[in-house]
Amino acid sequence: MKKRFTFVATALALTVLAGSAAAQMTGNPVYATTYGTGITLAPDFARCTSNCTNGGNPTFIGVRALVSLPLIKFGVGVGQYNPDVTILGVEASKETTYQANLAFTVFGGPLIPVSVALHAGVGLSKIGSPTDPVLAGELKNFIVPIAVALSLNIPTPGFNLEPWIAPRIQISRQTADGFGLLSVVTETNLEFGFSAGVNGGLPMGLGFHAAIDFVQDSPFTAIDPAAVDQSIVTFGLGVHYTFGLPNAPMVPGI
Repeated sequence: MKKRFTFVATALALTVLAGSAAAQMTGNPVYATTYGTGITLAPDFARCTSNCTNGGNPTFIGVRALVSLPLIKFGVGVGQYNPDVTILGVEASKETTYQANLAFTVFGGPLIPVSVALHAGVGLSKIGSPTDPVLAGELKNFIVPIAVALSLNIPTPGFNLEPWIAPRIQISRQTADGFGLLSVVTETNLEFGFSAGVNGGLPMGLGFHAAIDFVQDSPFTAIDPAAVDQSIVTFGLGVHYTFGLPNAPMVPGI
């Protein structure tokens, strides 16, 4: 029985590792954009569409909160990633994931339709624990994306449309404790990716957002030496609402 659980724990670890560290918040696109001057709440839903965990259809659900000033934007987020994988009757645990981000506009403004901004952030997720009776281990993912975002503000009567694209590099650091390992194992990789999407909004502050995210995800070879890089593709969408700050105009876009 112990050997069976060791096999299941290792198999689940390898399966969940496949694509689990692909984005800042596991399973959600990197939204390198904001939604106008003010305080924004943005519920998100996302689904992995390519090279996901073996045999599953991973999903993400969460929420982000952002404060957007004319030049500086910052925010935090939390969500839950479901690997949607079962091995020998054992279901992989859902993963709680967190993020924080900061952006600085280097070009653009309320009267300029094109904006360029620098974005940086951190993401942290954890699954399992060394005392977990099934997984018998803990996996931590630490992601640092650094992006340049280009957006275009397209005002229309009664509605605002903002397509954007953001190429990025990201540092991916994974740590495994347990899973049959004799010691804690840590691995760091430098990866490339990009995200692109569109925001839509009404003058009252209500809007929608959608994005697609691609990253050349580096595997955790310390656990699986035979693993190779994978191109992870994730699609996300959601709604958002922006509350205007006192004495600050509601400005659509970055």
